[in-house]
Amino acid sequence: MLKEKSLAILEKMKNNIKMSFEEEEISEAHILGIDEKIIIFNCRDKLRIEERVMINGIECMILDNKDKYTAKSYKLLDKKVMNKKLPLLQLKNYFKSKSMERIEKCIKDKIVFHEKIIDYLNDNTEEIEVEVVPVSNCGDILNSFQQSAVDYLDNCSSYKIMGPPGTGKTKTVVEMIIKLLSNDKKIIVCAPSNTASDNILKRFINSDYYKKEKTKFFRLGSQIKGETFYNLENIVEEDLDFLTDEIKKVKIKKNKKGEESIYSLLRDKKRRKNKKMNELQENTKLVFSTIFSLNKIVNKYDYIIIDECYQASELDIILSTTLAHNFILVGDPYQLGPVDEKSLDYKKMKIPEIMLNEQYRMNELLIEFSNNFFYQNKIKSKK
Repeated sequence: MLKEKSLAILEKMKNNIKMSFEEEEISEAHILGIDEKIIIFNCRDKLRIEERVMINGIECMILDNKDKYTAKSYKLLDKKVMNKKLPLLQLKNYFKSKSMERIEKCIKDKIVFHEKIIDYLNDNTEEIEVEVVPVSNCGDILNSFQQSAVDYLDNCSSYKIMGPPGTGKTKTVVEMIIKLLSNDKKIIVCAPSNTASDNILKRFINSDYYKKEKTKFFRLGSQIKGETFYNLENIVEEDLDFLTDEIKKVKIKKNKKGEESIYSLLRDKKRRKNKKMNELQENTKLVFSTIFSLNKIVNKYDYIIIDECYQASELDIILSTTLAHNFILVGDPYQLGPVDEKSLDYKKMKIPEIMLNEQYRMNELLIEFSNNFFYQNKIKSKK
């Protein structure tokens, strides 16, 4: 039986697997459905996950080393750590992503994924009819389809909004934020790029709601050029400048005591920074961020809204949904996806959906081809 934190090198033999342990004698174990290659299980050294197998009734991962990432927090052979409903993500080729820290955190903290994410990852092949969000009446600000996307917050915890170009995705997202804040919900709003995240942020701070309520929020990542916002990084760094000054004052000595003094100050700065970040998240209901800065989020939110979700990798979307009880995906699967990684499979995500189909950016002739080829002539031009 494999043990937690053990190193096992498995080599395919004629009818079984030869297993070499780091500190134990060679033993044998039968593995079903494995191909002709050497496999390494390792919870301490560097690794890459390829696929999963069952060993003695325990769900394990087939690993291939020669990877630059560490996996100290993985206890791959421990049933308690692994979500039994989830094949621990299908991580083949995903380790090119910058999300390794978040993967480790999810597994270490025993994160429970949303049931719809589990269904998605398990790749259920049965036909499930996706619920179509009913269309609302026009609102004072939104058209009927945009209003439907906002109204559906009352009926469903997680859903997707398909928004072709010019159909008012950003406007709709801002109205969703306002509705959720009015219901005292805590929200993360993120996107793959600073530009997309900042577009929503700017639209929000120009809304009548924000001008009246002055809702506290913070922005993770870069600021908008020429603008000053309640930015997490700046607040924390300003508060901790004195520590940097103290470090500069320390005379670096070659003796042990001098080295320890510097390290102690550096550790103190990191602890104070983390504490300040935690306090800031506790006292604000709204966070704007890029997907890649979400590893700084430590609290669980009520909702996460992911804009331009099809331009992010599948793995980044899945990990982002662990930060909130409910998730809303906004984007267009027919626009350009991530350059070097797998994007989310829109059709496999079995959650209710609504399509924003009134566009205001182009006249009817300009959208005729894409409307016919991608959108089944559902887009109506209001230009």
